Amino acid sequence: MTDFFEELTKAKKNFPLNFAYPPREFIESLFQVKLAALRVNFKLSFLEKPVFEAMEGIILKGIKGDYDKFFDLTMIQGGAGTSLNMAANEIIARFSSEILNEKVSPYEHANLHQSTNDVIPTAVKITLMKYAKKLEEAILKLLRSLEKREKDFDKLVKPGLTQMMYAVPVTLGREFSAYASAISRDRWRIFKIIERVKEVNLGGTAIGTGFKAPKKYIFNVVNELKSITGLPVARAENLVDATQNADVFVEVSGILSACASNLFKISGDLRFLSSSPVNQLILEKVQTGSSIMPGKVNPVIPEFVQSCAIKVQANHNIVQTSASLGNLELNPFLPLIGYALFEDFSLLEKSCEKLSECIDNLKPNFETFNSLKTNDYVVLFAYSTIAGYEKARDVFLDFGKERKKEKETGSADGMFYKYLLESGLAEKEDLDKALNPENLLKMGF
Repeated sequence: MTDFFEELTKAKKNFPLNFAYPPREFIESLFQVKLAALRVNFKLSFLEKPVFEAMEGIILKGIKGDYDKFFDLTMIQGGAGTSLNMAANEIIARFSSEILNEKVSPYEHANLHQSTNDVIPTAVKITLMKYAKKLEEAILKLLRSLEKREKDFDKLVKPGLTQMMYAVPVTLGREFSAYASAISRDRWRIFKIIERVKEVNLGGTAIGTGFKAPKKYIFNVVNELKSITGLPVARAENLVDATQNADVFVEVSGILSACASNLFKISGDLRFLSSSPVNQLILEKVQTGSSIMPGKVNPVIPEFVQSCAIKVQANHNIVQTSASLGNLELNPFLPLIGYALFEDFSLLEKSCEKLSECIDNLKPNFETFNSLKTNDYVVLFAYSTIAGYEKARDVFLDFGKERKKEKETGSADGMFYKYLLESGLAEKEDLDKALNPENLLKMGF
């Protein structure tokens, strides 16, 4: 029986990498495609019942994961995925042969009316649908965490930052509302991924013309796959297009890259706001921060999320480049495209889960926010709504000169507020009203 793994053995020798193996979800999808083809072929009387029953039993075991150990084969390979397809074919043929005590062919039986070029793209798309459902759940969890903190932090006033310099006042809650809006858009885009990849080329065989496959098989096999997976797969209207062009994968990669950009930005803000000089947020201590500096705590979860986002954005370049390198009827780099996208979904799913936990467990530094209520720049920008731009500017310059005469340097929050009241430049009631969070942030000051 060793000859049954001839092609798989050759592939492992030809592509000698011990990483980028097919994930469990892809192997499951690959065997689900095989099951759809098998059942339609049997219904159309292309297979005898004993052979069908033996093969079906083996394929169902493959779907459950019984043969995952044979897929220690990198997806960074040549051949458009022929090695992956043949691995499934040889597994099905070998173990079915053992049951029947007669040879089942990996070509004539396991691969009947199929080609690598319709099996592998279909299995990749089925896998992406499964991943999209899981990522949507993780991103929804993150969205809920952000929305909760938006409400929790609604009264915490601080100076905003534009170009990393003090700007008009904002609340910490409003900042989190912006994060929630961005993640809400990601959720909507990720939900749409299934729409993007639901059309498959199964039945198109080698180049999308259905070579060697009977018409009844072509028109029934995708419906059978839909029944097996419970996913909304549909036969592509143009099977030649669906076989040779990979732009849909670039579109999916772009959606994932956009999500990575938002996660990177939010995580960067959390790192900044929790940094020692700013000290507005206190992140949960999840591990020791330094092997030499006792007591040091680092923002390791935001850094983990940013690391994942960097990898997703690097993979976007892999997908774009690989998709553009297809030639005429086929793209030989589909396994690499598939693996890059599988990796992206896993990276983003775990990033969303960990970032959600981080946001749930962070705390505002109330001592910092108490001082920020009367931060000189917060007071200045609020005062400008009473006195106007030019007068507020001039008064602030005079305040600076007074401080200089008194040889006071640096920021002393509350001093400008005190200066305005003591100088009679503003009434306490008016200034406090201008500094009220609701008045500061309502539409139409």
